[in-house]
Amino acid sequence: MSVDAKTLQGRLLGILKQFHSICVDNQLRYYIIGGTCIGAARHQGFIPWDDDIDVGMPREDYEKLCRLSKDRLPNNLELRFYRNTPNSPFQFAKLVDNTTTLIERAYLDYVEGLYLDVFPLDGARDYQNNAFERLRCNRIWFEKGMIYYHYMTWTKSNLAKKALIYIAKHSDVHKMHKRVEKHMMKYAFDESEYTANFFGAWKEKEIYPQKYLGTPKLYKFEDTELYGPENIHDYLTHVYGDYMKLPPEEKRVFKHNYHYINLNQGFHDYIGQSDKDLS
Repeated sequence: MSVDAKTLQGRLLGILKQFHSICVDNQLRYYIIGGTCIGAARHQGFIPWDDDIDVGMPREDYEKLCRLSKDRLPNNLELRFYRNTPNSPFQFAKLVDNTTTLIERAYLDYVEGLYLDVFPLDGARDYQNNAFERLRCNRIWFEKGMIYYHYMTWTKSNLAKKALIYIAKHSDVHKMHKRVEKHMMKYAFDESEYTANFFGAWKEKEIYPQKYLGTPKLYKFEDTELYGPENIHDYLTHVYGDYMKLPPEEKRVFKHNYHYINLNQGFHDYIGQSDKDLS
């Protein structure tokens, strides 16, 4: 089932508005980050070809969100990740719309709904000028990659990567999750001069002075306002360079590789129907 960009973005915006209300009601800090933040700065809404939402939360606020009881969330939303969903391949929390169904090509064995990525933001040290911090961060990225390899269901790999995938698939993934989180949480967000989004796509570029985030500030996003970095230009320039420059037309495409998406059926119903078909 295919979905056009405007319809998909409309559903994502609905989840994002609900997330904003949850955070305001529970006094939780958050920032729109990544492509969502570029969208706010450059388009005052979605990047026209973007198909996901990225938000970051200081670790303390992130953990409070993860501890919220189900009755504090709207009925259509579930917070899902490895801690509360045994077969989840995701190390960070996703706020999932349970009235939809989504299967990604990288995880063909995992069924979920349309979601919003919620990344924890941890304290860090100066990556460029601290050799010990570079070692710590590279260990985190390696172990995070091994968890990804443990769950992935398809890949085009060379021999070395196939060996890592074999090791990852025969490792205790729960222990890997716990170990990498322990390393990430070494430094407290509010006591650090630098912050890190270890789940960001740009690795060392996702480590920057915490003053770039500062106090969350409201920005226009489509027909609403959302919290983003106080010093949005400094943050986006550090991570992306000239973020106001549009990419070449051939790169203005949806990046997610969906195997299946249905915005009219809940994933619990989909899983139940699939189980009946197999019995």
